[in-house]
Amino acid sequence: MSNDHSALGFLRFQDGVGWLGSIGFQRITATTTDPEVLRKILGDAGSNLLPPIRPVEMDLAALRFDSFLVARLSTRSLTMEWARMRPRSSRRFLILFVISGAVAVTTGLPRTVVENDGVLLLPPGRDRVLIDFMVPSEVVVFTFDRDEVGGLGDGTFSRDPLSMSSPVLRSACTYICGLVDNRAAEDEGNVSVLRELTRSMARALVQESSGTAEAADDEFDRILLVIKRNAHAPSFGPDQVSDALGMSRRSLERIFSAHGRTVAQTLREARVEIALRLLREEPPHSMEDVADRSGFGSVDSLRRACLRHLGRTPREIRDAGGLVEAVPSQQRAS
Repeated sequence: MSNDHSALGFLRFQDGVGWLGSIGFQRITATTTDPEVLRKILGDAGSNLLPPIRPVEMDLAALRFDSFLVARLSTRSLTMEWARMRPRSSRRFLILFVISGAVAVTTGLPRTVVENDGVLLLPPGRDRVLIDFMVPSEVVVFTFDRDEVGGLGDGTFSRDPLSMSSPVLRSACTYICGLVDNRAAEDEGNVSVLRELTRSMARALVQESSGTAEAADDEFDRILLVIKRNAHAPSFGPDQVSDALGMSRRSLERIFSAHGRTVAQTLREARVEIALRLLREEPPHSMEDVADRSGFGSVDSLRRACLRHLGRTPREIRDAGGLVEAVPSQQRAS
């Protein structure tokens, strides 16, 4: 067959900073049977071919997007090694989606076979990873730095393959395949949205593998309830939230980071909700009374928060009868 690898060299890992050294999209596609071409492709991505090395057909599409790396490949009779020797490699998650076929994965743990429609998550660590294509297989590889998932990266993860019968895993696989296959994703206007979507997918996959998604959501809901009950007090800040919950400030911030939020932002939003309710009441309250009863403590703080979260001043909100909508979250400052 003909070899098509004109895009070789686009994936570049920088020692010291890893994939974070290059911002934006870098893409590579290749169809080849040349072992040296395979060595080049895998070497640029920090992996190696293991013997016996012989001509083998491979179709590959890969995308490096900020700290995310996605590769979709079809091949057979091939063993790859990720030695994790490069700086920051030990900080990266590796998720394998086996679309068809079967691969055997070996780390410091016993050998794990992942078959058709199976998913395996490997957490950050220093153990080398061997991936053996046992039969002709199509596999999607998704890898990212633990910083992308915040405190979720500290969980305990299943050592067993998961099934893509899970709607979370199926949806994530569909999205990731679309990301690597669709060149329209590189349009400048799409980049910021796709970055957030990809980060959300990474978080969802980590939660699904750790089995803590439901528990984490329950804990977060409990924290939100404490905030809503106490937001009316101007002195109730992040330190008081952690004290009320009996947890450290660091643990509290980690939980909010996993949800893409901050404690301070959530407190402001809770206070804006109180202020909005007061601004709708008749007879009207004075602005000083609204500020005091909603927990802002001053009219200036109330005004800044309303502009940030609702796009209007308190007086404009009152004049509109309180019929306003929140500014989309991506436009808010945290």
